Amino acid sequence: MTDPMFLDFLNKDKNLLLETWKGELEDFKIEGYNIISKIRKKTKKDKRHSGGIIVTIKKQFYKGFSYLKDATSSQHRLWLKLGKYFFGLKQDIYLCAVYIPPFSSAHNDNDLENLENEISSFSIEGQLILIGDFNSRTAMKADYIENDSDEINNCDGIDLLPESYITNIEIRRVNQDNTLNTLVNKLLELCLSSRLRILNGRFLGDSLGYFTYMCNTEFSTVDYAIASESLLPEVKYFKTNDFTYLLDHVQINLYMNCSIIADTCMKKCLDEKRWHLIKSYKWTELSFSKLIDVLSTENVKKEILDLEMQHFNSNKLGVDGATKKLTKILQTIAGNTCKGISKPTKKKKKKIKQVWSDNTVYETKRQINYLGNKIKNNVNNKSLKPKYFELYKKLKKMTKQNKFEYHQKLYKSLSDYLKNNPEKYWNVLKAIKKKPNIEEDIPEILMNENKIIKHFQDQGTPAPYDKPFVNTLERELNILEDNIELNMETDAPITFAEVIFDNVAAEQPLLNYL
Repeated sequence: MTDPMFLDFLNKDKNLLLETWKGELEDFKIEGYNIISKIRKKTKKDKRHSGGIIVTIKKQFYKGFSYLKDATSSQHRLWLKLGKYFFGLKQDIYLCAVYIPPFSSAHNDNDLENLENEISSFSIEGQLILIGDFNSRTAMKADYIENDSDEINNCDGIDLLPESYITNIEIRRVNQDNTLNTLVNKLLELCLSSRLRILNGRFLGDSLGYFTYMCNTEFSTVDYAIASESLLPEVKYFKTNDFTYLLDHVQINLYMNCSIIADTCMKKCLDEKRWHLIKSYKWTELSFSKLIDVLSTENVKKEILDLEMQHFNSNKLGVDGATKKLTKILQTIAGNTCKGISKPTKKKKKKIKQVWSDNTVYETKRQINYLGNKIKNNVNNKSLKPKYFELYKKLKKMTKQNKFEYHQKLYKSLSDYLKNNPEKYWNVLKAIKKKPNIEEDIPEILMNENKIIKHFQDQGTPAPYDKPFVNTLERELNILEDNIELNMETDAPITFAEVIFDNVAAEQPLLNYL
């Protein structure tokens, strides 16, 4: 979560992350985003967590999304609804983050069939978008009915098709991956039955149908964006990114037209147009007298008269024209009567640097990314891939070594400070706590000063016990004790009645001996 390129990749309105290996840890946080996640349960045989889906949504757009938690029981899919009113759409859009396990995987559980059932329920209510890793290699096989025509309706004067039937539009797609695998037919049948279309190889940004996955032995296209046929006109463009040092799949981006009307988004648009640079003005003691003088000038009088005399049409152009003239007059008056206050420009965010990294690591990453771009555009150049994976292996080894050395140095410093300079020891811990960019590289016990203090404060404190459980246990034991059939006299508890009886019978009060 501290890698600059990874954070840059996440700088989108909405991100879908698959195969996160997140497990049951607490959700991580990204400034300015709300997060929705789903985990794959770990079995006893698994050594680590696998699978997992994370969705990040910019806070200003979050109100427009609804998390459909009960839409699927699968750990491999996560459904969201994009509200038509918030995004200015004709219909609600049902978005699904999808991971289809390989056909031979133990996690494969008829996922495509179950996905089709979910699609059938949502397709009635709105339009659909599916994005993710389908592990299906489709080559250029058609995802529509080829040579479809409604002329069959005129066969012997009998209408064989319903009046509402819409013929399939033939939009051919390009794909550099010419291989078909086991799951291809199921995916294409799903597209045909639900009138969904694969966006890869059909739009600007991926017009050549680039590969989306690379390993030592081969390339393949298994990551897709799939949308309802009626949504195709709203697709602005679809982009397949370069291979990078981050992972073996590429990032795919989908850009769609919408008309967001939320107030927070309007504010964001104003900020993007640099409205924050417009001066604000402060009224002073001299402003009133200056205002009288400015309103008496011929220039201002003329501008006000022109505004009053000019006719503006009752449409957008007319309103814009009147607003522009009035704003100019007000700015002239305010600039000559009030004290101007310029708002400070927003400072650019500093790029987060990984504390264990160095120039060699940065240069290796740059070389890997450069080769990734070359490979994307020259897949037939067999000399590029070995160099790419050689550098990738080198980077992993280098990263591991740098992290180890950084931790060793940090532990040594803390040990020295603890013995010789306790004040500096606590200052270092506080500094670590205030730097979220290095948290993942520091053990949890070192990140939280309060945890360390509490640990020593709790030494010698009795361990808490469950009072309700103890009370229940005592009641059960008493019941068992009362029901013992052959208990010895010495084993049975002495009752109050027995003590009174013996005390009366005795020559001297028995209670004196108790």
